Amino acid sequence: MESAGTLKRLPGFQADYSRLKVRQWHRAASRSTLKDEGDRQEVLASVAALIGAEHDNEPWLIIHAQDRPTDGYSVVEELRGLVANPERLSFLHWGNHHGTNEYRHIRRVMVLGLWRAPPPAYTALHIAAGGSVDLATDKDTLDAMEAGEHRHNLLQAVCCASVRQGHEGVCGDCEVYVVDRLKDGTALFQETFPGAIVVPWKPVGQKMPKGTLRVVEAIEAELEATSARTVSKASVRARLGIGEEGMRKALKAPALAEWMTHRGLVVTRRGFEVLMAA
Repeated sequence: MESAGTLKRLPGFQADYSRLKVRQWHRAASRSTLKDEGDRQEVLASVAALIGAEHDNEPWLIIHAQDRPTDGYSVVEELRGLVANPERLSFLHWGNHHGTNEYRHIRRVMVLGLWRAPPPAYTALHIAAGGSVDLATDKDTLDAMEAGEHRHNLLQAVCCASVRQGHEGVCGDCEVYVVDRLKDGTALFQETFPGAIVVPWKPVGQKMPKGTLRVVEAIEAELEATSARTVSKASVRARLGIGEEGMRKALKAPALAEWMTHRGLVVTRRGFEVLMAA
């Protein structure tokens, strides 16, 4: 952003977030969205299923909009009621999401909706930062201000967890799940956390596109038939009856990339390799 005056940007330091993995479920989870009982049940049940699926007692940090009596619901109480051993859940609401070491031992973070302000607030921030008054209501300007605030808030919130236990410039090991219908989320997360692994996330039980499901079933069938850790693309293509171009298109599907991440699979030049147990 262009600024008035004589402000000078000082040299910065770029941390290495290669030990951070960010997963986004492209699904609305704002305060207004969660007021709807059906939406709230879907989101919280999916989050609880993820937490329970790990089959361990590892603690989680939940970042969320502050509960208000006027909303008629409580994210804190409802999620506690859905999770076994709820004492392992810690909650931190937007507005109180910075300046603490209390959660530095927590490796898993759930972000339920990003913190958004009304457009006039971004206009005010733009002007306060020395920006042109003429551009204070320009859509591109406001979009840039909002994205900047998202990056700032995410950095503050996520770095309350084990990310802050870095060593020699490399962040601590951490997994972050974000539930938000944020456009271009991958780019924003990568800019916020340089070097982080950013992948899509879809909770268990969410419907998978038919084309992707066929590829998944073919890969699983080959793995079962060979009892090996690696299967060739050629064998999967043969099961599907598609050529190399068809396989290249299939591999671009976000749902397939998400499934492979959870399945512990990577794509090699010739096939698919299992890196970890499912």
